[in-house]
Amino acid sequence: MLALALNHDYSILITGDTKGFLYLWNIENSKPSRHNSKFCLPRLLRAWRCHDMAISSCQYIKETDEHITDKQLIVTTSMDWSCRLWNLDGAYIGAFGQEQKWNLANHFTHQSLINLDQDSTLLSISSMKLESETTEVSFICLFLT
Repeated sequence: MLALALNHDYSILITGDTKGFLYLWNIENSKPSRHNSKFCLPRLLRAWRCHDMAISSCQYIKETDEHITDKQLIVTTSMDWSCRLWNLDGAYIGAFGQEQKWNLANHFTHQSLINLDQDSTLLSISSMKLESETTEVSFICLFLT
C-alpha cells in the first residue's frame, strides 16, 4: 500500500497499491474501544483498478454543492502521470487535463457512462483474490502504529 486516506467520519479507509488498485475498507468497528478490546480486521467494501501503474496518492472529498449528486469522491494520482476522479461506487468521472471535458453536476459527461476504460474495471468482492496473509499483516501493522 502506497496511498492512504480516510473519509469524513473515519469509517472508510481508502488504500492504493503498487498495481494501480484502489480498495475501500469498512473500519468503523475495526479498532479497539473501551467496550471492546478485540482488534477486528477491516471488511473490504469494494476494489477496482484505477491506473496502469502504482497509485501514489488518494484523497477523499466530501462535496457540498447541492447540484452535485455524487457527494463523496476520491481523487487518485499515479506513477503513470495521471490524476483521476471517482465516486465511492468505483464509477470513473474523468481525468484532470483530459481533452473531453466533464462536469460533476452532469452525469452524462462522466467517463464511466461514455466509455468504459479497461483500466478501471470494478471488481466484485466475491471474485477478487487477495493475498490474505499479506493484507492481514499490513492492516495489523497499520492499526497498531
